[in-house]
Amino acid sequence: MEHPFDLGLIQRFVLNRFFELGWTSELFGEFDRHAESHSTNYRTSHKAERIGKRYQWLAYHEVLARCG
Repeated sequence: MEHPFDLGLIQRFVLNRFFELGWTSELFGEFDRHAESHSTNYRTSHKAERIGKRYQWLAYHEVLARCG
C-alpha cells in the first residue's frame, strides 16, 4: 500500500521532537533501563512506563494533530 505522505518524514519529526522535549540519556536513561528490565509482564497495566516512551507518545500525538 502506498502512502500519500512520507513515513520517514514523520519518523524524523517524532525523533527530533522527542529530543526537543528534553529526553536525554543523562536525565532518563537509567530510569528507562530500570523500568524496562523490571517489567515481568509486558501487558500488565501496573508496570512503570519508560519516560522515553511518554515523550514518543507526545510527539506522535503532535503529528496526529497536525495531520487532522
